[in-house]
Amino acid sequence: MFYIRDIATQKSIDDYRNQQILSAGEANKNAAQEKRKAIASKKLFNPANPPQFVNMFIRPPYLSLGRAGLGNTHQEMVQALDIYDRTGTESIPRKRWSKIQSESLDDGNYEYRDIIVTICNNSIYSLISCSDILETEKGIREGSTLQQVVSAYGKRCAITNSNDATIYEYPYEHDEKFAVVRFIIKNDVVDCIMIQYITDSNEKNRIISSVKSISPSSTGTDTIPTTQTTTLTSSNLSVGGINTGASVNQMHKVLGKEKEIRKSQNTPGNSYYEYNDVVVCVNGDKVISVATYTNIPQTEKGIRQGDSLNKVFSTYGRVCSVEHFDDLTLYEYPFELERGNYSIMRFAIKNDTIEYVSLRIVDSNEFNKISSAKRTL
Repeated sequence: MFYIRDIATQKSIDDYRNQQILSAGEANKNAAQEKRKAIASKKLFNPANPPQFVNMFIRPPYLSLGRAGLGNTHQEMVQALDIYDRTGTESIPRKRWSKIQSESLDDGNYEYRDIIVTICNNSIYSLISCSDILETEKGIREGSTLQQVVSAYGKRCAITNSNDATIYEYPYEHDEKFAVVRFIIKNDVVDCIMIQYITDSNEKNRIISSVKSISPSSTGTDTIPTTQTTTLTSSNLSVGGINTGASVNQMHKVLGKEKEIRKSQNTPGNSYYEYNDVVVCVNGDKVISVATYTNIPQTEKGIRQGDSLNKVFSTYGRVCSVEHFDDLTLYEYPFELERGNYSIMRFAIKNDTIEYVSLRIVDSNEFNKISSAKRTL
């Protein structure tokens, strides 16, 4: 179902939607119904049986980069990359294809604008990022910080140095197949992401034997750089690639041009920028909130509409505030950002499943209120 949400007032979603339809008149009502039907029937790429990898130390969802997943077929790759980019609005053009020695006609290296995919035996063997557009299943992309990588994938990994970069390798196993997610780090920032199967037993043993726990207090190659601060920045939190505090220009660079802009009827100065998958609330030139309409946008840690409550807990922890609103249960995580700014990440849950995700700026009073209501679930 397609919902219209007024984030600022937290007004009843159904009441707000009905009010909008009634005030629009019968013609607009029919148009709105057709719009909801079109969005509800939108076919999103979702492999029927994606490989559920089990990390040797943590349990993530299936390994992917820009919706193309390790082990997906050639046809699923085409569905993922030739149809949708990360905003779901435009295709990712393929630049060239080079055949590799194989009996399968589809096997080869597929070079796109933002990713290079190797198909072997008619399934994806490796994925390599070429820009900061596409992100992993946990929301990491080129330009993410090392601290974000560790927060998303954990502290257990293999670390090697190569020229001016440090490579962080996370090993996974599934049905006797071995895979690794590599983050090439330069100056504490992700420079490239590689996800691939490992078939060489010596390489597999090297990675496994090199795994250790990263410790901020230790020294040497297994140290999180001391330049990383424990205080979150606005770039650490995002929904659909949008951070609170971002400018309208920055929003447009990520989402493109909005479908429409509507003024808030309850809060003067606020405007809602409507997209197919998200609604962004702007005051002046600053993003103050963003909420999801579909399961395409995800948080910086890879959580999206349709995910389970348990997945939220395993990713963001069990310490949060809980509030009931109509038929939804709102799980809210308060974050203190740099320079005394505050934001709240909300997961609206129905039947143990995320109904929508939102991120909003709050003042110190609301932040303290939500923080004092936190409890361990």
